[in-house]
Amino acid sequence: MSNTCKVIAVTNQKGGVGKTTTTVHLGVGLAEKGYAVLLIDTDPQGNLAKALGYDPDDLEITIADIYGKIIREEEVYPDDGILVSEEGVHIMPANLNLCPMEMTLMSAMSREQILKSYIHIVMDRYDYILIDCPPSLGLLTLNNLTAADEVIITVEPENLSAVGMQQLFRSIGMVRKKLNQQIQIRGILFTKVDARTNEHRNIMNEVKEAYQDAIPIFTTYIPRNISIAEAPGRGKSVYAYKDKSVGACAYKKFTEEVLSCR
Repeated sequence: MSNTCKVIAVTNQKGGVGKTTTTVHLGVGLAEKGYAVLLIDTDPQGNLAKALGYDPDDLEITIADIYGKIIREEEVYPDDGILVSEEGVHIMPANLNLCPMEMTLMSAMSREQILKSYIHIVMDRYDYILIDCPPSLGLLTLNNLTAADEVIITVEPENLSAVGMQQLFRSIGMVRKKLNQQIQIRGILFTKVDARTNEHRNIMNEVKEAYQDAIPIFTTYIPRNISIAEAPGRGKSVYAYKDKSVGACAYKKFTEEVLSCR
């Protein structure tokens, strides 16, 4: 595999639009292709590790501990806190201990660069590092955007989800101008799509018309699918849960689309 590690942040400041699900399934899909993949959870809800069978409240080391060590200039080792999933990905988990970090970062030196410092410690081991962003545009997300090469924006085709993108684009533009000139938007991914409804079809068309000349839009979309919804409760990806489901097939196709642009 490539010696160059690609760092991708999966983001949208709205919650419930498939960020964690997409991070998990893109990551496992890449691992199944033979790539070395690290998933970093930066959402205090801790759903990423939970989706792959871990209890986020029963972890000795999380990303909050890593942040604290870097802020205090203590040594961080590449294996610290890393979980090795049965599905082939490594995970740097989060839990509620991350909640106070937004305030801690306010007074930290180089406060937007903390995650980037951690990624520099581990990136030699991976082909891809995927960052699951919290549903906000605070300092945690700012760290993620500063560390990322690319951004995937997940959008549920409903008005509130689509409208919030303008604010996210402004934040990415600010990061590109001041903190990370290399960051690119890899694309917009529609999730939880019910293609039978006029509302979803119309909003997808509106987003395409508004942005397709400036921002890539993935041709693959992720349908609203019961297997995708059920899999996290089993602590596994939809590939391991129901590999032939419509949802699994959609995420496999999406993984191929991401790889086609590497």
